[in-house]
Amino acid sequence: MEITYGELYGLRDSLFKILKVEIRAGTGIQLAKLASVLQPEIQLIFEARNKLVEKYGTEIEGVKQVVENGQTWVEFSREVTELFSTRTKIDCSQIKLPSDLVISPEILLELREFVEVEEEGN
Repeated sequence: MEITYGELYGLRDSLFKILKVEIRAGTGIQLAKLASVLQPEIQLIFEARNKLVEKYGTEIEGVKQVVENGQTWVEFSREVTELFSTRTKIDCSQIKLPSDLVISPEILLELREFVEVEEEGN
């Protein structure tokens, strides 16, 4: 499956939230495998973004930040947009989640490329 770095960057929190949900062992193992495939990619994206913050940021109260509409904002935005629009291939199958799993629609939406909900009765 192909996905952009921006999409990967955005699903990090949902991935870790779903890993904390108690589910059947088989599904849990599949989710853990998915996380082990996605985490290195997500880490690379975070590191690349942090390097851009270091490059274009200004130290404010001891923390490097890029100020929106500041001097370096345009270049920072251009490079982050370029980074986030980069496409990558992820080698994984969709995971079937049990239909009775209690999980927020937000998480399902963010992970829609990687999970599907089983039809009731399966």
